[in-house]
Amino acid sequence: MSPPTVLITGVSSGIGLLFAVHALKQGATVIGTIRNPSRAADALSRLSSVSSKFHPVTLDVTHLDKIPLVIEGIKKKHGPIDTLINNAGYSIMGPVEEVSMEEAKYQLDTCYFGPLALMKAVLPDMRKRRSGTIMNLSSVAGINGLPGVGTYAASKFALEGTTESMAVELAPFNIRMILVEPGAFRTEFLTSTNLILPGGGREWIEDYQGDNPATLIINRMREYNGKQPGDPEKAAERMWEVISDTGYGEALKGKGIGKVLRVLLGSDSLGRMKTCLDMRQETLRDVEALAKSCDF
Repeated sequence: MSPPTVLITGVSSGIGLLFAVHALKQGATVIGTIRNPSRAADALSRLSSVSSKFHPVTLDVTHLDKIPLVIEGIKKKHGPIDTLINNAGYSIMGPVEEVSMEEAKYQLDTCYFGPLALMKAVLPDMRKRRSGTIMNLSSVAGINGLPGVGTYAASKFALEGTTESMAVELAPFNIRMILVEPGAFRTEFLTSTNLILPGGGREWIEDYQGDNPATLIINRMREYNGKQPGDPEKAAERMWEVISDTGYGEALKGKGIGKVLRVLLGSDSLGRMKTCLDMRQETLRDVEALAKSCDF
């Protein structure tokens, strides 16, 4: 099988950059989007030095009306897109009550509506060819919501639900749907995250200061930065193996058609999933009688 043409959003840093580097080394054609080329000069230089098959595209995924035109331009210049990876991300942290409606909308535009628009733009061609892979980068926040990251979790829950539905809808067209749920990796994600914190002209509601669960979680995350257990190089390699059916991905070959394939990255992600499943089992036991009491 010839190396695929991969479109991945957000290649200026982190796992997106490392995935693009790894995919290029495997012979893939990589079209990588960046929001601000002037701030991504080092990343673009690195990617271009790896392979002439890297093609940068300027795109802000929150500019939803521009996405169809960008996709058409890519197809005309580089041919069909075999794999779409929705990787570009952004997180706003703070109690849900503290997050403005404008900030919440931007969070959803970045992590849900942008990816949705991209999927809708590539699907007609994938359906026509009866072939394609879509990999959506979710998060452990898409497994269960924690205090302090409720708005971010909302965007990932929306992405997960949509991906689950699409896996069934697209099965007749042989289109594979994959959800990646990374744990904590040593990238710039927490450094560049927009934190809603006291100071900087903005003060929290007093009730949320001090020992509030949201405050404690956010402070713990900030202290955790640089100490995350996940190796982003390995995450990028595992992602490539999943879409190429190589390495660890061999055991998952064919999965993701008709039923979404969830790919947990990191032992902490695995632990979060197990804890969440235990909590849901407890909920089932607690509400079983109540649930059954509502039937005719």
